[in-house]
Amino acid sequence: MDYASQLICSFRHFQLVRAALELGLFEWLLERGPASQDEIAAAMRLNRQHLAAFLPQLAGLNWLGCDGERYSAGVQACRLLGLIGPGGDSARELLGMGNPRSGWNRLSELLLTLDDDDAQQPAADDDTVEWPLPATGPGSSPPAAWVDERASLAHRYIHNNIK
Repeated sequence: MDYASQLICSFRHFQLVRAALELGLFEWLLERGPASQDEIAAAMRLNRQHLAAFLPQLAGLNWLGCDGERYSAGVQACRLLGLIGPGGDSARELLGMGNPRSGWNRLSELLLTLDDDDAQQPAADDDTVEWPLPATGPGSSPPAAWVDERASLAHRYIHNNIK
């Protein structure tokens, strides 16, 4: 596969995972257990026709498990959410990269900003510009509510999926 094709595939992959995170699909499946496409569409109020293409693509990339008709959150999704192993901030970081105000989505604008004192620049203390996201740094901890929520999701995942 050439570099352009790899780039296109990577972008599509990013968009699929980002959409699943924004919709709360992984969390919904973790809380409720495996579900059919129709059950997911009805409960989450999603377009059935688009979901028919969306879910198999996520399953094909191992973000979802599928037993033929029922989908469940895959191991990769659990890792991204920080339920298995390291990476608890990965989902937040990925969602932040999709934020229209993120530095990653405004990279051209940021690069075109002149350094001259005469140039109009965004305010230096503008907290809407994230480059790429505020660092959490070694030794910092996520909020306790976030940790409790992730622990609860991990417990439900184990209960629903590990026999």
